[in-house]
Amino acid sequence: MRQRFLPRPAIALMAGTRHTRAWSIDELHSADSPRTPERRRRTRTLRRLGVIALVALLLYAVFVLCFRVISHNAIASAQRLLSQGEPAAARRELGWLLRIQPNHADALTLLGKCLLAEQEFEAAAEAFGRVSVDSPRHEEASFSLAMAYLEHRRIEAAEEALVRHLK
Repeated sequence: MRQRFLPRPAIALMAGTRHTRAWSIDELHSADSPRTPERRRRTRTLRRLGVIALVALLLYAVFVLCFRVISHNAIASAQRLLSQGEPAAARRELGWLLRIQPNHADALTLLGKCLLAEQEFEAAAEAFGRVSVDSPRHEEASFSLAMAYLEHRRIEAAEEALVRHLK
């Protein structure tokens, strides 16, 4: 069987000493390899750091997953409320989501629709204007922005928004 060798700096780091020759992996794991207290302490510390990093990564993944589910439910609830003719309740439903994630394209588009339903055309135009160009909702938001300007009797701004929408 071919022996694999670790480079000297890696061995020195693990053993906590300077060695003139490289040890094979088999020697490292054999019963007669030096198990100094320093090496055991470093190994234990590295294991603890690995476990802490893994737990932190898992907690972050759970947080992201829960936030996506909760934000999806908030948007669905706001859409339901808007379709039932309750735009003020829909706006309240979207409020916390927009405080946490102010550039959420779906929430901004829905907020603009709520504001249009309440005939707050200037605020609706501002909400539609905040939707990012890279968002899949941008096309809908840019057309709705033009309609909000048109309802607010800002013909020149509506024309500019429609020209940008058609580009």
